[in-house]
Amino acid sequence: MTVFFQQLASASQEWEALSPREREVLDMLARGLVKKEIADRLGVSVETVRTHCAHIYEKLHVNCRADAVAKIVPFGVLPPSTPLDLGDALQAPGSCD
Repeated sequence: MTVFFQQLASASQEWEALSPREREVLDMLARGLVKKEIADRLGVSVETVRTHCAHIYEKLHVNCRADAVAKIVPFGVLPPSTPLDLGDALQAPGSCD
């Protein structure tokens, strides 16, 4: 049980290290949106979304979307804005997009 709480504390600290925009992007990634859709919703370029993703991956110590979502979602760190569709987001953990 102690390991769980250590992982929860770590995920929470990593979540807190993300900027508000990075959290917003990670939330959209977790909901299965692709970078183009995220860029359209945020009114930024796809390259800007790629940069946000790179910063997210670095701060969470992961290499891709699936690993970032898999690391954060189990701990309930993402805000409950809409129901998650983890089918696309977690389809291939460990495989980067």
